[in-house]
Amino acid sequence: MRIQIDSRAYIETLLDYTITDVEYLLEKFEGDACEAPDGRRHAGPVLITVVSGIDTLGGVIYGFSQASHTRSVDFMEKYMPISTSPCAEKIPRPLAEFVYDSVRCGVTHHGMPKIGVTYQLWTDQEWKKMCPNDAAFCKDPAEGKICINVAKLARCYLAAVHCIQDDFKKNPKKYQASGLENEIKKAKKHLKSIFGLTQVPTIKKSYGESSTSANASGQVPTIKTPNTPGTMP
Repeated sequence: MRIQIDSRAYIETLLDYTITDVEYLLEKFEGDACEAPDGRRHAGPVLITVVSGIDTLGGVIYGFSQASHTRSVDFMEKYMPISTSPCAEKIPRPLAEFVYDSVRCGVTHHGMPKIGVTYQLWTDQEWKKMCPNDAAFCKDPAEGKICINVAKLARCYLAAVHCIQDDFKKNPKKYQASGLENEIKKAKKHLKSIFGLTQVPTIKKSYGESSTSANASGQVPTIKTPNTPGTMP
């Protein structure tokens, strides 16, 4: 049986969430981030949110059947400006490849970027001493590293997302998020297996009440609970 999804509702929700998340993190952490001794305080959560969003939006535009690497790099090369300056060029493909391989894969699988990266939430004043323009990236030949101003990278990402959001409102059929059906199938398969486990307790009547316990037969009772917004029925 083919799974039908409301791609428009999914994309609308995704765009709202990713914008809100990144804006919140910047508002919350950008001001005090550079007060930490090593200047990296709170840069990680912002960076992880941005590179995850790049991957997901690449799926929305190019399809989730495309490899994560391909859709992420294509997204950066076509949609993400390299700086916060008006009319900035998009991120060149070699740099986009590096961001995916060393930054995205690093923070996703190892909790931090791989070699060749220094990242912080630098203040504008500090960054101008290192980088002569508003680019989110700066080369450090002496150290053989790429410096990433995570705050500027996040703002470049937001600029791209806002453009996509505006275009989506005008041309919703252009964005289909193809390939999500397979992800939903896998999720439902896992959920079916998990709900069959007796080791996992089941919510009792409603949220906030006492935790469930196994019945006399050792089986955890399954109780019908009200639908919660944002969950799959």
